[in-house]
Amino acid sequence: MDLSQNDSLHLLDNYYKNGTGQQIDTITLKRWFYPTVAAFAFIGLTENTVSVMALWFIPHRPWAPFHYLLLYLAVADWLLLAVCFVPALASVIGMAGDGQGEAQITCAVTVISDLSCYLILPPLMATTGLVVNQYVSVVKALSYSTFMTKRRTFTSIFVPCVLVTAAYLTFHGITCAASPKSSCMEHFEQSKYFLAREYFLACAIITLSVFNVIVYILIFAKAHEVTLRPVTGSPVSSQNKLATTVALLLGTVLLFWIPGTLTSIFYIIGNQNPGHFDQDMEFSLNTLQLASNIMFFFNPIVDPFIYGLRLREVREGYRLLFRKFKSWWVGDEKDFLTHRLSSSAGNGKVFDDVVTVNGAVVREISHMDMSQEI
Repeated sequence: MDLSQNDSLHLLDNYYKNGTGQQIDTITLKRWFYPTVAAFAFIGLTENTVSVMALWFIPHRPWAPFHYLLLYLAVADWLLLAVCFVPALASVIGMAGDGQGEAQITCAVTVISDLSCYLILPPLMATTGLVVNQYVSVVKALSYSTFMTKRRTFTSIFVPCVLVTAAYLTFHGITCAASPKSSCMEHFEQSKYFLAREYFLACAIITLSVFNVIVYILIFAKAHEVTLRPVTGSPVSSQNKLATTVALLLGTVLLFWIPGTLTSIFYIIGNQNPGHFDQDMEFSLNTLQLASNIMFFFNPIVDPFIYGLRLREVREGYRLLFRKFKSWWVGDEKDFLTHRLSSSAGNGKVFDDVVTVNGAVVREISHMDMSQEI
């Protein structure tokens, strides 16, 4: 979700307190914003729940680094959507119980809403890990297994989680130290905390976005070089698959990450320059902020389609998952186990990975090396 998710759920009620004194009605905005957020979050939660289960049901062992990173992305998307869904649903219920459509924002809702701002970073970091993994598999295919070890993969997953947790605790710890006697709502209403949080998250997202775009361009250039050197016996569609996937992921970065970052910058400008925007401009920027919040939900919603449709190992996981559901429904557990064992046959060998390096063809038989699949 956007950097200002907490603002959208809480500060929206007080956004114009320090203006010219003319109160702009925000009930209409809230009436469509909260139900829309709840609906999109629920759709994304359902999708990513199925995706996590499908990734877990992939039978081939050992899992490749790409698989761990992909599972990390699915879990991070699920967690972000869950934390966004709770305050949105609470706001919808609150408005439904109020005759005027007003939602009473409680401390618990504010805390969860604030947490969602930080939880946007793990999915972006997981995507960055997938980008780096793909870069190594394309540019340095011969040394891929040496460089992308299981230990380094787990480190790349664990360290970002620690950094996000440390940032969250640090910002709130400093705020509590500055105002030790403030209540819960007073703690979150301090503009210095919001400004520091927005600076941190804006810088982090801009840095990750720029890094991903640069690496994507390098991958695309290498993929284009591969397509210009056809390999005898290798289908053209297989050679173009990597370039197409990279183009889709690059479009996801540009379409879903940048708008939310821009609205965060507008938020910073508005807080540093009170009265700089007139009431109409403030209302327009706030509406833009809410719209970019909605756009952020398309990222975790689209992610399962990107890797679910393009990676056959993930598709196999979906088939096993649906077969498992069917076995639970009709009681045919034996049929599921037979299919799972047949899928795992061949001592874990799944497919031949064809990697083109400087015009040469290196054929490796790996354990579910999905990084070469895309």
